[in-house]
Amino acid sequence: MGHLSGRRWSVLAGAAMLAVVGWRVVSYGHHLFAEYPTYAAASWQHGMREVVDHLESMQVEEVYVSQNVFLAHAHLLFYSHFPPVEYQRRPVRVGQGAWHPAGARVGRYVIDEVGSLLSRPAEGRALLVAYPEVADEIVAQGFYARGRSFRLPDGQRSYEILVDPAMQSPTTPFPAARLDGACR
Repeated sequence: MGHLSGRRWSVLAGAAMLAVVGWRVVSYGHHLFAEYPTYAAASWQHGMREVVDHLESMQVEEVYVSQNVFLAHAHLLFYSHFPPVEYQRRPVRVGQGAWHPAGARVGRYVIDEVGSLLSRPAEGRALLVAYPEVADEIVAQGFYARGRSFRLPDGQRSYEILVDPAMQSPTTPFPAARLDGACR
């Protein structure tokens, strides 16, 4: 009888350990696949692919990108499918720890500090990409108008495309209606 209860005890202990391990696996999976994408999205520059996809679909001469956008040159190279041979002719020089290259150019994308970008004449031919806080200041000062917002999974804004006010006239190739709305 003692042998049976010992065996029964081993089975119960094994089942309890299996239940604990199973619960930990389910908990880990929930955190990794349900919660992590939401709270880590901003740290992983969520939305930049959608921003570049949207910009690539537009016919605009230049796109100004705030130097504050972390690793903007890498995102632009990757998501715009910039030809490697062309990049090798004129690479963006970025040193270790200098993740915000000022004055860099990737095709039609110009990465620079906001003050420098705002001093360039847009003349109805340029868009500006910035983080929401910077975009709000630029819009408030009247330099650009709000074009399109891109959002994180939790609903917060991640990036803004700002439009030169001259682009919103009916004579330009992309009317304001095409730029309105948030990325869903």
